[in-house]
Amino acid sequence: MGEAPEKFLGAYDGTGYRFLVGGHTYGRHDAPAEGLFEPLFRLWSRPEVREGARFAVLCGDVVVNPHPNNFEELDDDLAVLGLPVFLAPGNHDTLKPELPDVITLRYGKRRLAFRYGPDAYLVGDTARGGGDLAPEDLTDLKRLLLSRPRALFVFLHHLIWVDEGKVARGEVDANAVNGLIGYAREGNFDDVVLPLLGEANTKAFVFAGDLGAGSGAVQTFETRGDNVTLVAGGMGEHSKVGVYHSVGVFSDGVEIEVVWLEGGKREKHWVEF
Repeated sequence: MGEAPEKFLGAYDGTGYRFLVGGHTYGRHDAPAEGLFEPLFRLWSRPEVREGARFAVLCGDVVVNPHPNNFEELDDDLAVLGLPVFLAPGNHDTLKPELPDVITLRYGKRRLAFRYGPDAYLVGDTARGGGDLAPEDLTDLKRLLLSRPRALFVFLHHLIWVDEGKVARGEVDANAVNGLIGYAREGNFDDVVLPLLGEANTKAFVFAGDLGAGSGAVQTFETRGDNVTLVAGGMGEHSKVGVYHSVGVFSDGVEIEVVWLEGGKREKHWVEF
């Protein structure tokens, strides 16, 4: 995780490809995983689940606290997958200021922005951005949009379309996220981020991972506008366990598949270019 993506992804070969996305992957608050949440690890360890996947993204809260030992156990699980894995840090990954910045020390970077063939990718750091896209991420977002990609994929931990003000005013249900720790008081999504994405001549997809934990938390979310699709998913709540996303990028559009960790349920949604 963390190094230059081109080193791991290789040259784009012009064909369709897939990637996997998981959020809140340490799982249950009362029994946090040592490594990946076991139901997720059980599925992602299967070669047929990873078939066609070029990489995976973890959308934050990958460890219950950022002790180096927890990241060692996580890396052991990720090594089994045989895929490049990128991390968008969450509040649990950075919540102990008395500990060193393990993510930077271990992986070298806290945010990534890169092109893969005709598509652009931003792996952001809302944990350090106060629940918003930080200035560095906004700079990278604008640069990527200027490169006129076919599609833009943004990966974050926090659902940046949610903030404390929206919850207080009743515009967003409190269970729309795992909790408001680390969320902005009044976020920059509506006034800054959404106009940038909406006015660009590209299809934009924003993935977030702060879902699925707590007794009332929802497991998955998706909504679409003309150019912008917002997607979130997570895991760990006792009775429903959670979801991950398998995303296919093809010449004519993007297939977003929601996969439940238990029960075999799957839902596919298509966004045409």
